[in-house]
Amino acid sequence: METPLAGGLQAVYDAVISSLQCRRPPMLQFRVLQSLMRVPSETMGFLRRARSVDILPLLSALLEDCNPEYKEVVRKFLMEFIDGCIFIMDGHTGYVSSVAFSPDGKHVVSGSSDSTVRIWNPQTGKQVERPLQGHTAPIVYVAFSADNGGIISTDKDNILRTWDAGTAEPVGAPFRGHTQSVLCVAFSPDGKRIVSGSYDQTIRIWDVEAAEATGKPVGEPFRGHTKSVLCVAFSPDGKRIVLGSYDQTIRIWDVEAAEAVAGLCSNQGDLYSNPSPSHFPVFDSSNFLLQSTVYIWLFLSLCIPPMQIIV
Repeated sequence: METPLAGGLQAVYDAVISSLQCRRPPMLQFRVLQSLMRVPSETMGFLRRARSVDILPLLSALLEDCNPEYKEVVRKFLMEFIDGCIFIMDGHTGYVSSVAFSPDGKHVVSGSSDSTVRIWNPQTGKQVERPLQGHTAPIVYVAFSADNGGIISTDKDNILRTWDAGTAEPVGAPFRGHTQSVLCVAFSPDGKRIVSGSYDQTIRIWDVEAAEATGKPVGEPFRGHTKSVLCVAFSPDGKRIVLGSYDQTIRIWDVEAAEAVAGLCSNQGDLYSNPSPSHFPVFDSSNFLLQSTVYIWLFLSLCIPPMQIIV
């Protein structure tokens, strides 16, 4: 039930929003926002907040001004007084299948069923450069390299492509080696290698420089899973890769030896993984996240069985 205090606060809030919509000079906008900052924080939960995507353009004058106080009051306003959606980034003409932040947080990359890859500025919500074009099939997955300079994308025609994030140009030849859609991909920490997993139940390792010249992977595919490989990741030292599959198992491979050094299975559902420096958190989500069961496994050694469950 709305209290008198909440009702009064809503009226003040609505008046502030109306004032912003009048596009007054930056100094007046600053003072209006300052007045709202004095509202007791315990009453915030009662507000019907405006949409970020509607309000943010009204704050452009404050954001573009060099006065640091202006930027600080806008930051607080965005954090406390509007909903959480900062931008809606439009541009793709098909569904968006994959997105990723660059490691430095300065860019977002997206891939779509329209067969394009796009780079965005998360500070403005605007597209950077033109669409990255070169794929002829829907994009499945996109990822940044650790140095922020490279992008890898995969598609349903079994192709991987690398891109220069600065110029939005493709780098070298398309990577060919999988026989079905490439579902996941990751750069090694040093950016020199790429691992990919596919609907064809294999993973492949790519030397970035060599593959950009020849389009060919390193050696033979890594085999062992009986269903699609859904997720892949390098260990922080780049010497091992971990992958999860629709067959409900995880395997850890030694990159140089090209052989599995560890494995575990679960009879609870499909496995999704994300390595950290000392642990491999493994998310087992039966029935596509309906069961929401989570297991965390500690990687102990290169011997089988290599893992113990952490409780």
